[in-house]
Parts: sequence; C-alpha cells; structure tokens
Amino acid sequence: MEAGHAAKNICLQVVALDLGTVVIGAFHDNEAKWIMTMTDRDRRCMAYQSEGNNIISRPTSGAICLPRGKKGAALYRLMRTLGGSFSAALGIRLSSASPRDTSKWLLASILFGARISEVVVIHTYREFEKTRVLSPKEILKTGWYGLVEILDRGGYVRYDFKTATKLLEVSSALLERYGGDLNNLHAEASDQKDLEERIQALGKGIGDVTVNIFLREMRGIWQKSRPLPSELVIRAARNIGIIPADLKERKKILGILKKKWADAGMKQRDFPDFEAALIRLGKDYCRKAACGRCPLREDCTDGGQA
Repeated sequence: MEAGHAAKNICLQVVALDLGTVVIGAFHDNEAKWIMTMTDRDRRCMAYQSEGNNIISRPTSGAICLPRGKKGAALYRLMRTLGGSFSAALGIRLSSASPRDTSKWLLASILFGARISEVVVIHTYREFEKTRVLSPKEILKTGWYGLVEILDRGGYVRYDFKTATKLLEVSSALLERYGGDLNNLHAEASDQKDLEERIQALGKGIGDVTVNIFLREMRGIWQKSRPLPSELVIRAARNIGIIPADLKERKKILGILKKKWADAGMKQRDFPDFEAALIRLGKDYCRKAACGRCPLREDCTDGGQA
C-alpha cells in the first residue's frame, strides 16, 4: 500500500516536469536485491520505477523511413525521439483536406497556440472528441459554458474563458464567410500572405503563432500554404547545427531545412514531420534551457547555452 502511494507521488512529480516514468512490479527478487545492493534479508524490492525523457510514440503524416547514414545522423536522432506531426498524433488526417478534418485541425491549432504543454492540449482535444464537438456548428451549439466545461475537463483551465470566447467567434465567422469550410477560405485567398490574413481575421486572439501552427501542417496540401519557419524551429535547428548560426533570413533558412531533409533521403511531403520535431525540441528543451535532459544534447553546438 505504502509503495503504491510513493509510486503515485513520483508519477505526479514526473508528469509535472514533463518527463516519463515506468513502474515495474514483476522481476526476479534475488537479482533485484543484488542490483540494488540490498544485503538485509528482511528488506525486499516492492517495485522498480525509472524516469527519463518522455518519448511518446508519435505517428507521422505518412509511412516514412527515418534518415540514416552520416548525413542524416542528427536528423535520425531528432525524428526517432521527437518526430511526427501534431495533427497525426491527434488522429487527424489532413491529406484529404476534408472540411471535417481541416476544422478539427484549426480547433487543435487554437489549443496549441497558447503556452501550454502538448500533453494538456492532447487531453483537451480528446475531451472535444468524446463530446463530438469538433465542427463550427457543433461548437456554436455547445455554447460558452459548455465549451468552458470541456476545456476544464481537459486541463486547459488557465485559458478556458478566453479560449471558449475565441472558439465561438471563429466558428461564427467561418460559417458566415466560408460556409464552415476552410477550403473555401483557401480558394479565395490570393497568396500566402492573404491566406494568413484571412485566418487571423476569423477572430481576435488568432495570432501569428496559431496561424503558423495551422499552416505548417497544411504545407503540401494547400498550394498557398507556405509558412516560413517559426522562431522555435530556427532556434532548435541552429542549436543542433542544421543551419548556420549567423543566418537570419527565414526564406533561406526554409530552403536549407528542405535541402537537409532531401539530402537525408526524405520525401518533401513528410517535411511537416521534420518541422514538428524541431518545434518540440525548441519548445520543450531549447527554450527551457533543459540541456541536461535533451535527447539531442550530443548534437548541440550551443555548448549547453540554449
């Protein structure tokens, strides 16, 4: 009983630190005592618990092969530990660009747009799934109080009120201006800049970060979706030596990233998976200066000063 309580408390602390843990309750008692150098015959192991980087199995946007060889060594480590698009991790299939799936991804992008952990966003999105509130019409039907309840159940407590207001405003504008179909918004946009402006115009609080999140994974699906790399992508890519430290121009940075991806034998349609991995690296490690637990610390050229 006491061992269980202790393990639970450790699990809570590990999750709070955005790490991972595994509790092991089945093992050979004698070997376990030997490993733990336990010589007292009256003492024995009740459970093992290991902690470390939280490497979640993340599905990619397609069946891709990880980069290998000398050229792709850093990319291989990056994709193995942090790879996979955010939309695929939520089970959203963007390849068909269906109105239903693009609406789901806009909802998820709005949730991802706040400074909140990926785990909380996933839990919150799952609550929207459970209640079948995923389209503009369903969001409007649920109303402000219902949205706040869903957000709170997912752990999105810090931003619940303003996010509920934002979702209602965006859903109303999307239905009124584009018939609830984001593909119509894309069709009416003249170019990348106009596309970004139209998405931002859907509601207050949709800023550059949310637009970049949404369009990043629409790259290769929508012709006009060609967002430049975000600050987090650039920071992470620079820290692991993928781009020169003194390069500032985002168009050139995007070109280098695409070339590195292609040189590693990867397909351009899977490039959003690469961007997502760099986002995770930048957000969860570089920005937090969490160099000691970074899975790419051996490739870091920043000297641990991320």
